[in-house]
This record gives sequence, structure tokens and C-alpha cells, in this order.
Amino acid sequence: MWGALGFLPPPKESETMDDVANQYLFELWSRSFLSDYLDMGGTCYFKIHDLVSDLAVYVAKGEFELIDTRNPKISDHVQHLAFMENNLLGQALLPTSLRTIIFTEGTINEASLNTSSSCKYLRVLMLDFSEFENLPRCIEKLKHLRYLSLAGNEKLKGLPDSLCSLQNLQTLNLSGCYMLGYLLLIN
Repeated sequence: MWGALGFLPPPKESETMDDVANQYLFELWSRSFLSDYLDMGGTCYFKIHDLVSDLAVYVAKGEFELIDTRNPKISDHVQHLAFMENNLLGQALLPTSLRTIIFTEGTINEASLNTSSSCKYLRVLMLDFSEFENLPRCIEKLKHLRYLSLAGNEKLKGLPDSLCSLQNLQTLNLSGCYMLGYLLLIN
């Protein structure tokens, strides 16, 4: 996800973007910004020190928002959104400048995804543990999308052909999509 948002330098010849991200995580751990670092071969787990967490929240204020019933309003200048509860997306218009939308488990439906597709600069879309059997075609509107996560979508049976039109897509996470019958060849 860091790579999709442009936070990482390009990888060297023999490296992948994951290698670069892991180097940064290791550097943060070695300088004690992270603790209890555990690499599970694709997923890393760690704790952030309270002071580092407070600093990150302070720095991200205005750019990142968690949307729930206590905080249902979306700022015009926000760039990264996470929806913590279902049906909150229909209550507000999304800023077209959004770069990231994260839907937590059970907070996404087709209407919400249609609304999200109006964010023409969206680079990261996380639809983990949703209930889609087929991903809606509206995904093709997200021309700048670089990272799409569908992890844990156990009911997902197919992907639309329009997914091939996402020329900037770098990462497609399909882990846990056990019902997915086939994959299209994306050139």
C-alpha cells in the first residue's frame, strides 16, 4: 500500500516493492519505533509505541479520517478514509481528491462501491471480507487505482473483464478468495 501511495522509492533491479517496504519496516523496528515485529511471510505484525502513535495521529490530522457513528462527517480535504460501520457512505459525498478508501469487514455494498468509483484519483481501495459474488463493473472507472485488496472475500466467484482496463494497477490481493474460479490474464 505504501508503494501505491508513492511513499517508497522505486525498487532496484533485483528488488520488489515488497522488499523495499520490508527494509523500511526493519529500519523502523531497529530504531525502536516498532516493537514485537513478526514477519509471517507476507503479513507483518508489530506494535507501535504510544508516543509514535500519538505523533502519527497528530501529523495525519486532516488527511486521514475514521468514519463511524461518532464521526460521520467527511472533511473536504481528507485524502485517506476508513469506514468503520455499515451504511455511513450514503450519508456524505466523497471528496474527489481521495487517495485511499478502506472498508472494514461488513461495511461495503454495491451502492457504496458505485459512490467510491466517483473518486477519480483513488489509488488504494480495500474491500476485504466483503460479500461480493462478482465485483461490480464500476471498478473500471478508477483509472489511477494501484492497489486493490479483495482479501477474505470467500463468496467472490468472478472478476469483471473491466479489471484489465486498470493500467496502473500494481497489486491485486486475492488471498482467501476460495470460490474464485478463474483469473484473467492482465498484460
